[in-house]
Amino acid sequence: MKVLVFTTQFYRLGSAEGLQLDLAQRLNARDIRVDVLSLYRHDLPGVPEATEALKIRGVPRIGFLGLVPHPSMPSLLMAAWRLRRLVAREGYDIVETSGPTPTALAILALQGTKARHVAGIHQVFRTDRDRNSNLRALRHIARLDWRSRYYAVSRAAADGWTGFANVAARRILVVYNGVADQFFGATTDRDRMRESLGIPPNARMALYVGRLAKYKGIATILEALLPILKERNLVLCYAGEVDSDVPGSAEEVRALKATVERAGLSKRVRWLGHRTDVNQILRSADVLVHPTSVESFGLVLVEALAAGVPIVSSDVEGIPEVLAGTESMMVRPGDAIALREAVEVTLARPREDQLRAERLGIARAEAFRADRRVDEMLRLFQDAQAGIF
Repeated sequence: MKVLVFTTQFYRLGSAEGLQLDLAQRLNARDIRVDVLSLYRHDLPGVPEATEALKIRGVPRIGFLGLVPHPSMPSLLMAAWRLRRLVAREGYDIVETSGPTPTALAILALQGTKARHVAGIHQVFRTDRDRNSNLRALRHIARLDWRSRYYAVSRAAADGWTGFANVAARRILVVYNGVADQFFGATTDRDRMRESLGIPPNARMALYVGRLAKYKGIATILEALLPILKERNLVLCYAGEVDSDVPGSAEEVRALKATVERAGLSKRVRWLGHRTDVNQILRSADVLVHPTSVESFGLVLVEALAAGVPIVSSDVEGIPEVLAGTESMMVRPGDAIALREAVEVTLARPREDQLRAERLGIARAEAFRADRRVDEMLRLFQDAQAGIF
């Protein structure tokens, strides 16, 4: 079997792109030939370094379709043609995509070929919400296609795709996201990490991890916790960078920082930026807060479970499915008062209750091991190659 993982880009990884690259790496380690193809050019900022890092991780062949971000329609059609020629020339059996643009291009490019297309659904699509031009195009293209197989990161995402694209449920398999092994079982020098983050030794630490985007509830977190930071000896840390693709996010982050400054609480709210040591930071936290309004899965939730960190999250879309069987607390998105109360309850748990919640969380996280995901993806590829639906 020869597989092409077709991704938008890999120089600024989101969860979907990261999962694609992890899949390519792990399948190559099993002696299954998997190449990676980026929609964009090879000389964009950060791409040469990311390419070398990917080769070191065990992906020997990396290609580029040559587009720039926000491509025009004529350039996209040319890219579909180049993709079709590449697949024919290299003899790929499977083309895996994640993201609207690569998925739409693959559907168009692979019509009438022997290659099979497997597309990942990483969000909960809704016709009343997802109306931008790219998603409308994907919806219409997918409705005309009958050959592609799909995998969804949760049952909520699978059901959403069925309704959005009118795709038969039998063509969609739920394959949960996989969590890197580094989040399980490792230890960290908690005191040293907290010191490096500016957390006083006797303070509690509330942590948000993810892109700083409006829909993630970052303003709700501050509204909920700002009034109790001093009272509860609490430090709030935001780990992540501003999501420039979400309109208004940069402005919201600036407004939140100004609010913290006016309140004189700069030492109790930390903006950590992009971090590569999230697994270590998680183990230094007392609670993870994740009050997003949209979430098909929530990889950071499972990372926190694996690290034994209590969670306060919103109860939307795929989150209840992921947190099932744990003692995580869930509240309505946008409800700052409920979020504050849930955080206070979580931090006040007796030690015995903390340990029980930690055990339940780690047990739940075991269902999301990365190797388990790779096994399921490989079976999906094999079934797709054999024409099994």
